Amino acid sequence: MRAALLVLPFLAACQLEQSVNPVVDPANSAVEQFEDLPVPRNMRLVTSANQSRSLERGKYRTAQLDYVGSSRLSTLEGFLRERLPEHGWQLVQEERPTRERLMQRWISLAQPGVQYLLVTVLADKGNRRSMRYELRTRRAVKAMPKASSGANASTQRK
Repeated sequence: MRAALLVLPFLAACQLEQSVNPVVDPANSAVEQFEDLPVPRNMRLVTSANQSRSLERGKYRTAQLDYVGSSRLSTLEGFLRERLPEHGWQLVQEERPTRERLMQRWISLAQPGVQYLLVTVLADKGNRRSMRYELRTRRAVKAMPKASSGANASTQRK
């Protein structure tokens, strides 16, 4: 009886671990590729080991989409600069930490009250090029209305 009482919490912990960190079978998982995130012809989505994932619920969207292929880094860079603005994205920041790596930050306000943030990472690893889309959603911050000068005068102490 005592051994059963010791084993029971262990089994419960195993069940809890499985529900908190479920194992997803890559063969049965689907990754949605959003229409406003164009993909170059020579790049393919990496779906093994759950490297790519996406979620969309109403206006909320999040994704990490990894692609690999044979396109040159300069070709991928040109593709993003041309095609993302066609889908409502605006480039806000770009950095090149090394010659083989380029990071860009994009923003889209296509949905009222929502701001989509997109980070693209391009990397050249010898004969293998990679492209990553990291998409996040946040509420758009409305600008605070300016206080009128009359309101300021009435709150000042004499």
